[in-house]
Amino acid sequence: MGDRLLQAVSQRLEHSLHKGDTLARFGGDEFALVLPPVQRREDAAVIAEKILNEFKLPFTIDDHELYVSASIGVAMYPEAGLTMNELERSADMAMHCVKDRGENGFEFFNETINETLTARTVIERELRRALSSGELRVCCQRQVSAASDIIAGFEALIHWEYPEKGLIYPNDFIPIAEETGLILDVGNVVLETVCQDIFSWRKADIESVRVSVNFSAL
Repeated sequence: MGDRLLQAVSQRLEHSLHKGDTLARFGGDEFALVLPPVQRREDAAVIAEKILNEFKLPFTIDDHELYVSASIGVAMYPEAGLTMNELERSADMAMHCVKDRGENGFEFFNETINETLTARTVIERELRRALSSGELRVCCQRQVSAASDIIAGFEALIHWEYPEKGLIYPNDFIPIAEETGLILDVGNVVLETVCQDIFSWRKADIESVRVSVNFSAL
């Protein structure tokens, strides 16, 4: 059924082609359209909208109605690249920006996208190093009862003590950890640290301490 769905998708994509255009499947659910006659962004946008409209209707496979969404990255020559490899990479970056927004749509490649993805790649690489070098720190934030003003427990929060940049807060690296799967290692660091703390507290005769630990759905 999956193979037949891919065939049906390619047939709909062909409806958007003109003479001289090329359609190719890169693998998985990724397709590439090469449109040599298109010179203006406005014309590329019209074609992208046409493709999105093609996907609004369901696909019928073995009497099952299947809805498919499309994330489209557009790379224009020469600003997005001078070679096919550069154009392919630029279109892929733009496509992932649409996927990150979690919506049907299209995006043109621009330098802001390039800078953003490059920065994210650096954070991913440095986060891998931080996990092995022990730069992640777990802090316990107090949870206070609104009724009694008494501490009811703690919530474990993780921070990254970056040697050159100082303290990096969770919002700046947790989303990237989620995307790359590193969040599993981050979660294990938090849980192990909290368990060690609780063990130390119990040895010091501090028994009834409740600590909340947040875990990724992964």
